[in-house]
Parts: sequence; C-alpha cells; structure tokens
Amino acid sequence: MKIEKIINNNIISAKDEKNQEVILMGRGIGFGRKKGESIDLSRIEKIFKRESGKEFNRFKEILMHTPIEQVDVADNVVRYAKRILNNSLDKDIYLFMTQFINSYVDKEFTGLPEIPYDAKVMNQYFKVEYMIGAFAQEEMFQILGIRTTEKFASYIALFVVSAEYGGSLEMALQMVGLISRMLGIVERCFPGEVHHEGVRYESCVAHLRYIASFVLNREQKNHQPTNKDFLESQYRREYRCGKEIREYIKKTYDFELSDEEELYLLIHIRLITM
Repeated sequence: MKIEKIINNNIISAKDEKNQEVILMGRGIGFGRKKGESIDLSRIEKIFKRESGKEFNRFKEILMHTPIEQVDVADNVVRYAKRILNNSLDKDIYLFMTQFINSYVDKEFTGLPEIPYDAKVMNQYFKVEYMIGAFAQEEMFQILGIRTTEKFASYIALFVVSAEYGGSLEMALQMVGLISRMLGIVERCFPGEVHHEGVRYESCVAHLRYIASFVLNREQKNHQPTNKDFLESQYRREYRCGKEIREYIKKTYDFELSDEEELYLLIHIRLITM
C-alpha cells in the first residue's frame, strides 16, 4: 500500500487491494513521510475502512484532532463490546465512541442529552452494556490515567445500545424510559409480588427491551391471532396488566402491539409474579 494523505504523525490515508480508502493508525506511521511513498507495514496498529459506517469523512476529521491514546481506548471498548455481545454493531460506533471519549477528556459535553436514570437502573435494564461501560472506565484509567464516574459508564452503555438497535443516543434513552414505565405498570398491578432477581426477571427485562426497540423503531410485527377469551379467563390479572401496557403504548406512541406480543408479555408477567 502507498500513502494517499498524511493526516498527522500517527494517522495516514491509503487505498487497500480493492482500491477502497482506509485509515491506518500507528505511532509515527506518518512522521517524515510523503504522499506516494510505500507504507511501513510494521507500524500499522489499527485499520479503519470506508465501509466502516456512513460517517467516514467525519471520522477522519475527528481522528485528525484526537490523541492516539484516546483512539486506543475507544477501539478497545468497541472490540470488547463486539466480543461479549457476539452480534453486529452499527459501524459508526467507532466515530461516536471516539468523539465521546475525546469530549470527556476535554470536558466539552456539547449536544449530549442528560441521563435521568442512575447507574442501578442502567445496570438493571442493560446489564451487559453497562458492564462494557465499566470496562471503558478501566481502560480510561489504565491508558489515560483518568478516573471516571458512573455516569460515564452509563453513557458508554447507551452508545452501545444505540449501536445494537440502530438508533440514536436519544432513542436509547427512550428505550430505558419505556422499559421503566412498562415495569412500573407491572409493579402497580402486582404490588409487592414482583420478583426482581433471577433468570425469569432478566428474561422479562430482555423481552421488554425487544418490545421497546420495535415500538420506537415502529417495526410492525406480523403475528398469528390468539384466543384472548381463554387468556382472560385463565390469567385474569396478568391479562389486565398486559392490556394496560398495550393501551399505554397505543396512547403514548400510537403503536399497536399484536395479540401474540400481548401473549408473550402475559407469560413474562406471570413468571415474575408467581
């Protein structure tokens, strides 16, 4: 590969074997070099491809002004997230993670929505994502020597959630809010009867995350009808609770849950209250 552009001493632009633009990072990889020269492959530490998201040019601009140590933190966090989630994340997470870490270090939180939920709530609804936030806290200290707050971990968790579900940071916050309200309805329907620990509760929260994601993304599901009369007669309280959640979503989001989704909701309500 040959150098297309020197971005700074540690970042250069090049073309790969498919003639696609790539960003190469490595300490000193661009120092004293010129366009058209061959690249010292031994200095390459990270490769970012143009296919890595819609905001590639913006990503280049951010890399130009971001110390390589901060990029290391962002890259390590994204790689860790991909490994433990074992699923695809929106490629633009590299951009948003790098931008956030840089703004956190520079103490310039512009344009970020306030998180109205404490770390306990974030850990309850998005346990794995919050664990990634805790990992990011450790990376910030180990690489940059900066101790961060629980709110930092919550922001990282929300960035991961938004990359999982194809939305924005604001949508991730809306997911937290909708999950909280659905659980609040269950608590009101079954005062003192909800079991907040164990696999059943975690499974219920996972299902509420699923509901929140397709409600906010307005993804209407095609499902088979269910025998509502039977459900109402056999599981009267659970049915009424599920119906209240369904009506809340319809009124608040103008979105209609299917009968089948209401059935699954009823099952999860039953499992965490029996």
